Amino acid sequence: MSYIENMKIHKTDLYKAELKLLSSAVRELHAALINDAKADYFKDDPEATVSPLEMLKIISDDPHFGWLRSLSYFLIRLDEARISKEPIESEDVSAFTESLEKLIGPAPAQNIDFRQQYIDALHRDPKVATSHGQVKMALLALATAQKQ
Repeated sequence: MSYIENMKIHKTDLYKAELKLLSSAVRELHAALINDAKADYFKDDPEATVSPLEMLKIISDDPHFGWLRSLSYFLIRLDEARISKEPIESEDVSAFTESLEKLIGPAPAQNIDFRQQYIDALHRDPKVATSHGQVKMALLALATAQKQ
């Protein structure tokens, strides 16, 4: 195996490891956002109880949670790339970074509804703010990996 082929394998492994960390951070953020939206959804009836299956149906179908689908789809694409046998190139990493930054910032918003709901949750819920920080740290680690 040539030096260049070996470096490509090393980079792909490094990118996949960093994407795994990003996936974990985004998953935590996604969960925090769902919990925040769920609290808002049930604010008039905080004692309401629904089964996990009913909650999944509400999250999937109710327009109140529709804004979260952009992040859900991002997470699916990220995980598909991460577990794929295909190598991950620097351009792929850049595309994921750009896509996520268009959702949560600082890039200009691609989805205005998501961004506004996201900013509101970020200011309202400390768990969302903490998770946002973890995502930003994972993005920084990815940028560092790209420079190596």
